[in-house]
Amino acid sequence: MSSTPKSKCTRCGSLMDENAQVVDSTNGGTDLQNLVAYYNMPEELRGDFKKMEKSKLSIDSNLEISNKNDLDENLLLKILKQSINSDGIVTEKSISKSLSENSLKFDPISIIEQIEYDGYLVRVGHNKWKIID
Repeated sequence: MSSTPKSKCTRCGSLMDENAQVVDSTNGGTDLQNLVAYYNMPEELRGDFKKMEKSKLSIDSNLEISNKNDLDENLLLKILKQSINSDGIVTEKSISKSLSENSLKFDPISIIEQIEYDGYLVRVGHNKWKIID
């Protein structure tokens, strides 16, 4: 008689019987919860769930970036440096381009207002700001 160790549920302590099937594995608790939810749902809903989960990850990563960088000074200076043309002029379009290149979802005018408020820019005309050295 072989004494094969039986696996136990870490939550309830129940032993897995011989008929139990391991369908997936993971190293993290959150991933485990997602896998259990996934395999407990009807198969016809799993495709929609995967699509929803992927779009949620994309949204979460953008939110994480925007919350983490929530208009902090380092981010503002980085955007400003990327947005300046050879004459030292910044426009809404150049800020918007820099935001897009950095995958950030901020309003360019809000960025300009913040940089202007912080004393790095001065308005020199319609939709034109110059960096203050």
